[in-house]
Amino acid sequence: MREKVPRIGLIVNGPNVLLKRFNVKIKDISSRLLSFGKIGKVVLSHNINPKLIETILESGLEPVIINGRVDVAVAVEAMKKISWHWQLEMLIFYLL
Repeated sequence: MREKVPRIGLIVNGPNVLLKRFNVKIKDISSRLLSFGKIGKVVLSHNINPKLIETILESGLEPVIINGRVDVAVAVEAMKKISWHWQLEMLIFYLL
């Protein structure tokens, strides 16, 4: 019988800070989450560097680009994950 893999939701705010402060790359996070049933989104301000958006897309995560308050967008994305993906066993945030 196959072992059940936990489904993990990930919401990231400030992926560039992860690299600068902790030397953690988005690609590293995404590759670690591949072993789980990942649902990953990265919340970004509208004036973000296009190269960062490209990196996020290449890593298999979904960019959420907003023109407004990032904290509100993070809360909205979290509620979407909770209500639409009720089978999630864990929801992880990285917030500034």
